Amino acid sequence: MKSSNIALEFWRNTRGFLPMVALTMTMLYLFVFYSPSAVAMLAAKEHYENRDVSIELMNSVEALRQNTSKYLASFTGKVGDDKLAEPNEMRVALAEKFQRYVSHSVNIIANQKVEAEHALRKQLSEAVKKSDAQQVKLISDQLSMMFKHYHSMILAASALEKADFNSVAESQELAGKLHQSLASIKLGQAPHQYDSEILPFGPLSSAVHEPASSVEALQDYLGLRSQSNQANARTVSSYASDPASDMFLQFNEDNQVTERLTQLAIELNHDPLAIYNYVYNTIEYVPAHGSIQGADYTLFSKRGGAIDQASLLVSLLRASAIPARYVYGSVEVDISQALNWVGGVRDVKALQNLLGQGGVPNVVITDHNGVAKRLKMEHVWAEAQIEGQWVGLDPSFKQYTYEEGIDLNAAMDTDPDQFYAALIGAADVDNENKTVRGIDQAYAAQLISELEKKVEDYIQLNHPNTKFEDVAGGKKIVKTEAEVLPVTLPYISVVASQPLAQLPSNIRHKFGFTLNDNYLNTYLNVEISLPALAGKTLALHFTPTTQSDIDTLNAKLPQSESEATSSNAKLPYGLTQMDAEFLVDTQVVAMGNRSFSLGEELNISKGFWTPRFGWEKTDSPVIAGEYQAIGIDYHGIEPGMLADLKAKNAAVSQQLGAGNIDTLTKHDTAGLFLQTGIHSYYAMVNLQQKLLSKSTKVVNYIQPSYGTFSTDLSVSYFFGVPRWVSPSGLRMDVDRLANNAEAANNCLDDWRDYHRMTGAVSSYLENLVPEKMLDNSTNNPQGVSAVKALGIAGQQGQKIYTLTNSNQFLLSEIAIDDEVRAEINSAIASGKEVTVHEKPVSVVGWTGSGYIITDPVTGSGAYKISGGANGGFVGPEMGIFLSWVGLAAGFMGPWGLVVSLIIGATLLLSLWLDLMVYNDGSDFCRDIMVSLFVITGILPFLLGLVGLPTLAFLGFYIGIMAGLVTTRALELISLIGSRCPDQRLES
Repeated sequence: MKSSNIALEFWRNTRGFLPMVALTMTMLYLFVFYSPSAVAMLAAKEHYENRDVSIELMNSVEALRQNTSKYLASFTGKVGDDKLAEPNEMRVALAEKFQRYVSHSVNIIANQKVEAEHALRKQLSEAVKKSDAQQVKLISDQLSMMFKHYHSMILAASALEKADFNSVAESQELAGKLHQSLASIKLGQAPHQYDSEILPFGPLSSAVHEPASSVEALQDYLGLRSQSNQANARTVSSYASDPASDMFLQFNEDNQVTERLTQLAIELNHDPLAIYNYVYNTIEYVPAHGSIQGADYTLFSKRGGAIDQASLLVSLLRASAIPARYVYGSVEVDISQALNWVGGVRDVKALQNLLGQGGVPNVVITDHNGVAKRLKMEHVWAEAQIEGQWVGLDPSFKQYTYEEGIDLNAAMDTDPDQFYAALIGAADVDNENKTVRGIDQAYAAQLISELEKKVEDYIQLNHPNTKFEDVAGGKKIVKTEAEVLPVTLPYISVVASQPLAQLPSNIRHKFGFTLNDNYLNTYLNVEISLPALAGKTLALHFTPTTQSDIDTLNAKLPQSESEATSSNAKLPYGLTQMDAEFLVDTQVVAMGNRSFSLGEELNISKGFWTPRFGWEKTDSPVIAGEYQAIGIDYHGIEPGMLADLKAKNAAVSQQLGAGNIDTLTKHDTAGLFLQTGIHSYYAMVNLQQKLLSKSTKVVNYIQPSYGTFSTDLSVSYFFGVPRWVSPSGLRMDVDRLANNAEAANNCLDDWRDYHRMTGAVSSYLENLVPEKMLDNSTNNPQGVSAVKALGIAGQQGQKIYTLTNSNQFLLSEIAIDDEVRAEINSAIASGKEVTVHEKPVSVVGWTGSGYIITDPVTGSGAYKISGGANGGFVGPEMGIFLSWVGLAAGFMGPWGLVVSLIIGATLLLSLWLDLMVYNDGSDFCRDIMVSLFVITGILPFLLGLVGLPTLAFLGFYIGIMAGLVTTRALELISLIGSRCPDQRLES
């Protein structure tokens, strides 16, 4: 008899059996309900039962695809590399290791597939019982696509598992077939693709046509002689016969009549001399061609190109009942005056580059010795009819005085070689392969802070109580004090000219927006001139199609703050139908011509039409249900526009605080917050560029740019079939950040380095601005941008690569998704260099890689994160809440979180305004502006260090320095209340 039976017989004989069972059950009961381990076991069991095995299955498929891609990438290398020999021990060992990995992964996927199929069939049965046709179709599609792709994947994996690798080619071929099968499975949303030849951050091309030499050539360019433009042709022919026609008193989108313009005309007493002097003495010239801002925004911003300044003058004259017209012509001006006019440059090539990048047709005329004497260019001025005569008035061609400012290099008095040696310290720098690892960021920040203090001490000792422009250098218009209107134009000669009552449409810039599907079917198309949009806010949003859709959506939306900010909150794909609407100042100006399923993946094409290049658009994905605030920066964000946004935020904040939400919509809350974000971003970019251009002796002008700040919806796919839609945060995506810039001495290195610096800082601001907007002092929102991702990777001790044609094979060492790998290969093939870290990093709600694609000649670049965004991402929890608000049909409750967010946005706008709105020549916020200038002024010195052998340091350096500059700047901003007087915009 077994010992266990003997023991049992003993307990029976001693009547101890039942007490033993009772004691055992009691102990088990106590263990199950009170033991921490047991509680954990129960929680794990509940999690296991409630887990979404479909997600686990797709994660396994994605991991197999990425590792197969990395294995295939290992076949690239330097010519003659041992690992490419056929066959060799290392290659065979690697192939066998990959073979074992595939076998293991396929077993896991097979088990997960069985569980997923069981779960789906159960869901299908429930949907059939409920007669839910939509869910029946969706689940049936999921099952069908799973069987299709699983069968193809298993066939390819089985062939690889059974192979005996006798050659490298066989291993590569079988792995390639497996990857092809895996790559055909849609696992996520399409990435944001860019043309590697048109990088979004950087200078415009300087290519322009040669200035016209005859009236006929001018008329051809303006489209006045074409049969398709008969209105303009009649306008031209009418001048000689009826010079007093009322057409010279009419307004349009270029020369608007607004309350602001009308009031100014009154203040100037409708006096043509006072009007001319005002425009001449007040509006700064920007080298730009075409009608871009229009009269009103040119007055608002106090800057503009020749055509916009002429529009302002024409508008003020017509508002004073003085007939006025434009004149488009080719003129010759003195070369020294032209050098001063465009920014005080010292080199003729710099002059031409600045004009050319702005689109102004120009050519230099030299004497018989080849010395530049005159500049011939196409230009626009105005004429006013005074006492029956047309009087030529040019408000834009003027002269300036320039102050150099303090030489920061002399103030630093630091040896670059010694500083660089200390900076890289014990870092692992591979000069040959252009990689770096192990930079001590804390020590680097300490060294740079010491350098900053040295400069500030120098300024305090040698230039105490100086004004900002004394430190940074300044620019002032040489004002006219004329008591009569000029009798001649300020040119050497007018080669040819054409009067115009109104500007023809083919020199007016436009913004275009198109909503397509992935098959290029167009559902919404908007084309509006830039002057008509100046100073306005733009947005795309989706609204439920019918009342039934509204009711269905409202029933599924979170009903509490905890639900709204939960990372598990999601909606079924296609729950409702959504209509697309394009808004200008929250007013619908265009609607899509069909409805879309909630979560449907669409494509946006947006961009500018210019007289020089026609339409230039960029494409980006959008999910039906997202809310996109679109920001356009003309020649710099006008502080008055920020002041308007601040007033709107303050009004909504007050309304929310009072509980008066009946009249509020999502445009008043989430939309306003997003508009504040994108315009705040451009405001800070403008400020950084202004400071950097002064410290680098680069002349910089902002050209029309655009970007979006939007809610971010994530769609989960099951073998290519969409299942769930969930909010994941906020996304800032700047598609174009353009300028025309040139070093005063036309130095190529200075020009290129300036764009590297401004691009890096602009990239970092894409995560920093949203972070600060969402920071209500009780949370710590985290965002990510290309530069921040590189900085995080550096902190983790990752290797930072600068990839070019010479070391492209190192891409096989980097863990990165297929789409990014292909994009990097394409960029390198087109002559670009790419800075990237070796493996993904994680920031709350996001995991991926940051990488920078740079043109080594111009310094222009694309600053990207995995998923394709040329921008930044900010994750939970506040970002998720705003995504729900942006999705709702109206303003949704709960609204407590919105109160704090709107208040935070209002305060942040106050800080931006305090920094931006200072008068040159005053001591407004002097300490802060000088400190900011010193910080950014050190950047050129540090960037010069990469002229040393370790070029690979560049990518890492950008991450460190951009973070340091912006973080330090915001530390200074936080002190505004105690250090700056409460000055605001002039009324």
